[in-house]
Amino acid sequence: NFFAEDYTVAAATGFQVWEGSYVVIKLLEGDLGDELWGKRVVELGSGTGLAGLCAAAAGAHVMLSDIATITDQSLRPNVDRSYTADSPAPEGGW
Repeated sequence: NFFAEDYTVAAATGFQVWEGSYVVIKLLEGDLGDELWGKRVVELGSGTGLAGLCAAAAGAHVMLSDIATITDQSLRPNVDRSYTADSPAPEGGW
């Protein structure tokens, strides 16, 4: 939201998927996915959350973070859409 208190031009980039995310996903399909199984991962500036959600699908325990505008309007909805009944919910819920 252009008029949000925490809006910056940099924050506007959180609504798109970057090429680097696709590179990380490809790496997760290989050895990186195996290495992250059961490990803790923090994704700072998660944006859409694609890379972190894929790391979670590979078995990592992932914490996604971003500014409130991105979290509320992009990240949280994507996490909610990715949640299944088999997904372990965090202690405090989503």
